[in-house]
Amino acid sequence: MPVGPAALHSRPMALRWSPFALAAALVALDQASKAWVVAEVPLGARAASWIGFLHLTHTRNSGAAFGLLRDVRLELGATTVDGVQLLGLVSLAVAAGLAVWLGRARSLRWPTRLALGAIMGGAIGNGIDRWRLHYVVDFIHAQAGWFDFPVFNVADMAITIGAGSLLLLPLVAGGRSPAERVPAAPAASAESPGAPDAAASGADDAAASGAPDDAAASGADDVSDGPSRTAADR
Repeated sequence: MPVGPAALHSRPMALRWSPFALAAALVALDQASKAWVVAEVPLGARAASWIGFLHLTHTRNSGAAFGLLRDVRLELGATTVDGVQLLGLVSLAVAAGLAVWLGRARSLRWPTRLALGAIMGGAIGNGIDRWRLHYVVDFIHAQAGWFDFPVFNVADMAITIGAGSLLLLPLVAGGRSPAERVPAAPAASAESPGAPDAAASGADDAAASGAPDDAAASGADDVSDGPSRTAADR
């Protein structure tokens, strides 16, 4: 079934805007899940458990850059920005930089664009918490026996999955989707495949025309007729 020009034009546009749509969806899911946890689960309480090791635990992460920015205070006019808010600004700045890059870079393949969109959405989600609340709401807790993973949230998952995808894409078919795995065209050789045929055709034409053979034969007749006529005249 032939594809019209409008459909062909819509595909690049959809790929171009797909990371922004993914980032917006992740931010909405992250903020909605955090709001629900804050409203329904008391701070520090464990409300539910799934598959034996995954728990719903409401916690707050007020640390900033492993405690390095915890005591930082910046005076911005009448506003004081602490280390947590500063890290939130950095997260939002990173997200803005990714948005500008994705808007301008049109040669990126769609898996890379989606991975960057996931990182952008996660950075925005945690950046909003750090700037607005001075902490990050966490609630997904993986714990079983001695294994106790730090509590995280949807934004953390998005950043981790996006960054992991960027690292794995070069190892998986060069980061290309199955639809993009088009075999490379063979390199053009120094001699065109049609060259020998052209040469052979030229040789056949020359042989068929009979010009060289006729000229040689004519020359030979002239040479042989010369002495015979001279003898006859004598």
